[in-house]
Amino acid sequence: MEKRLPTRMPVQLPGRLQKLLSKACLPALLIGASLPTLLGASVETLSADQLAWLDFKNARGEPSLILGDLEHPSANEVFRVIPEVTSQPLDAEKLQLGFELFNEKRLSRDGSIACSSCHIGLLGGVDRRPLPFGIDGALGEFNVPTILNASLNFRQFWDGRALTLQEQALGPIENPEEFGHDLDSAIAVLRSIPEYASAFGTLYPDGVTVANLSDAIAYYETMNFTGLRTPFLRQFEEAGEALSSKALRGQQRFVEVGCASCHNGINLGGNSFQQLGVALDWYDTARPASASDAGLMGRTGREQDKHVFKVPTLHNVATTGPWLHDGSITSLQQAVDQMARKQSGRYLDNRDIDDIVAFLRTLGDPQSLIGDCTASGNYAIILDCDVKQVTTDMTLSPVDRAMLPDPDEISALHAREYAAAREAAAAAPVRIETEMQRIRTGEVAHFDFLQFEHIEMTRHALALFFPPADSSPQQRDSLLEEAARWQQAARDYELEITDFLRKQAVIGSARANYQDLLNQLAIDADERVLALLARAERSALAFYASPGAETLASLAAATAALKAVEAEPRLIDELDVQLRLLSTYTAFPQA
Repeated sequence: MEKRLPTRMPVQLPGRLQKLLSKACLPALLIGASLPTLLGASVETLSADQLAWLDFKNARGEPSLILGDLEHPSANEVFRVIPEVTSQPLDAEKLQLGFELFNEKRLSRDGSIACSSCHIGLLGGVDRRPLPFGIDGALGEFNVPTILNASLNFRQFWDGRALTLQEQALGPIENPEEFGHDLDSAIAVLRSIPEYASAFGTLYPDGVTVANLSDAIAYYETMNFTGLRTPFLRQFEEAGEALSSKALRGQQRFVEVGCASCHNGINLGGNSFQQLGVALDWYDTARPASASDAGLMGRTGREQDKHVFKVPTLHNVATTGPWLHDGSITSLQQAVDQMARKQSGRYLDNRDIDDIVAFLRTLGDPQSLIGDCTASGNYAIILDCDVKQVTTDMTLSPVDRAMLPDPDEISALHAREYAAAREAAAAAPVRIETEMQRIRTGEVAHFDFLQFEHIEMTRHALALFFPPADSSPQQRDSLLEEAARWQQAARDYELEITDFLRKQAVIGSARANYQDLLNQLAIDADERVLALLARAERSALAFYASPGAETLASLAAATAALKAVEAEPRLIDELDVQLRLLSTYTAFPQA
């Protein structure tokens, strides 16, 4: 059912965002989209119409890359190809500036830490420590997520507090345990360096600003760290080579035991929040939770978000250990075993674990150098190299960069685009509900499209805070109130989507595991057990088709009947876990 526009009071923009907007900087920090390059005039010479247009255009940003290639046969499947970012014209000067900033230690308070101190290209975009070190030897709270394909994530950081690479780039600078700087001081440092002042002046009309700093770094990260050519991805090519039989079986088992219920889509993760300890408690007296384990609850304050974290990408996973938000998992075998037990309620045998690990190793290419060549900080690895060569036939020249529209046309253009943004925001609830339904029915086997539609809603809602400069005071007030309601709606949808995808992931995993356990029990079973297995399968399908008290009772009875014949007690216990998860997370029709 279509949702009505909420009628809540207007909400305030975050303080840092207000500061950026007030200075006519590029403000798209909360929308999961790339910031555009805008040239044509200095800020001092811009008219009110031009400033209003730039604020609007920058707030709107660009569509998220998580949408991917809609024309590829894999578009709706659980596994998808990674899009080619090099299909866009390459701005070599901007790429070089981003590279320099990514490796710039002077962005930290004591000049000892750069982005590349933790995101080391040669090490898979991480530092391979459980927790990173910042200035003065400060120990960070969270394991370093890989920068590899981070542009394809729906959020950044483990708790999703940054929605774009631009915002993520600023976070470490202000973090007292990382760079220990403040943004104003960092900008002052860059402005004092002639080479940076010149480079920013060439690329941006307003020179060195916070937003331009984040834009350049995010551009480098997107163009340099997006994409892989791995054995897994080569399967999707026309003359694609097959994986080894061991890896192929691992890929099959990855799906059958529910791993793909969370690790799906273009990034094999990075498109939902999920809770640690679904089937069994992740934390106990032997391993108690700490404040750093609060997860999404730290952002939302909701008890149901406790121990909920963004699902990490699995591309190149073999080189990004140790794993999890706290770096507590030290081998892929341990990761597969612990996730199977505590997330899915399965005790996998060694063959399954080894085969799934073999599949995971096909998600990276150990023969290639990934990302930038300079590593620093704790490793002190310095190689004489420049930015990674990005293969593209299109190079953006200075004259090709986006210019400001003609002053005589900008007001009308702003009005048209603002109207289009209102239409996009108004259409978003239906589009979101449509994608939810496509996931429910199994038409789409991943979460990318749903998250894309929510990002679209959010970025257009943010853009609506910047109406045309010639709007009357009454029109402006009305439009801003509407924008605030849409922003609140986007926030509400974030929580709704979070809850929805958590349930879908658990249900998808439980269904896959229930069927897999029936298949396991059928091996060498006698006719009596085979008949009971067939009954359980029919009961499960009936429950999926029409969830309710009656079909649930039938499924429970069929499961109990298997238990009564004492066939494979461990597998029957695991079957009970799947039944519990299905009954807990399945939505039942209201009476």
